[in-house]
Amino acid sequence: MRKLLLLTLALLFISISHATTDTVRVSNNKFTPATVNATVGDTILWIWVEGFHTTTSLGIPAGAEPWNGDLTTAGSSFKYKLTKTGTYNYWCAIHESAMEGSLQVTEILPVTLAAFSITAASNNANIQWHTVNEINIAYYTIKRSSDGTNFKDIGQVKATNKTNSNTYNFTDKTIPATDKYVYYYLDIADKDGSHTLSAIRSFKNVFAKTGLLHYVSPNPVRGTDHLMLQFYADKPGKLLVKLFNASGTLVKQVQLDAGEGINNGHFHMGALAAGTYILQCTLDGEKETRQIIVQ
Repeated sequence: MRKLLLLTLALLFISISHATTDTVRVSNNKFTPATVNATVGDTILWIWVEGFHTTTSLGIPAGAEPWNGDLTTAGSSFKYKLTKTGTYNYWCAIHESAMEGSLQVTEILPVTLAAFSITAASNNANIQWHTVNEINIAYYTIKRSSDGTNFKDIGQVKATNKTNSNTYNFTDKTIPATDKYVYYYLDIADKDGSHTLSAIRSFKNVFAKTGLLHYVSPNPVRGTDHLMLQFYADKPGKLLVKLFNASGTLVKQVQLDAGEGINNGHFHMGALAAGTYILQCTLDGEKETRQIIVQ
């Protein structure tokens, strides 16, 4: 009975102290970060940066309240408290599938993640985390992503279940050479099959063989005037995007908000005649061009 009471009190303490607010920036047709790991009781805060957008729920867990908030002017923000576990998918109702995000909401388990960091180990990444109050935990699964949205398992570490301080390490030796930034989180499982997720952490791969642009899509452009740009930034700033026609005349230019890491930007080219164009992107002194075919 005493052990049950202590466990209940520990869970209550963790539940109270764990609740936090996760911020999502809303700009140039993207939510940053596009994926957020959270636990029941947390609050999501969307903050307007630029553009004319909404945050609007799509598929959400049973029993959760749908939402629809406008984010259209400086100072605009919208809050939503998470009350159910599961995946919350949402989008901007104005830009729809071109601007989507998700919230992965899990339970609170009897473990406190005191620290979670990623550091360079030669051309590998060393993932280290410290825990306290570790009770009934089975294992830690390490997840990795190249875009901060789509994650896969890369390893698993068994829990020691010591109630005092615990330190764990895992070395990722399989980072793709094409990924300048990679993202990690921990999936923590207890012995009863319940899971909770850590926050997502980014890691800069200084050995990556890549430029400013990760990809431009679609190319060739058929039946649309939208280009999706995925690009890297080493610090917050603005990506200057210019489009030139075959004779070198500037057709259009825009600036896209950039945060540290990998960014997803949306470039509305407008109605263009079929032909060959040059897309020029500049950020923090780095410039890269791509040939764009409009059919």
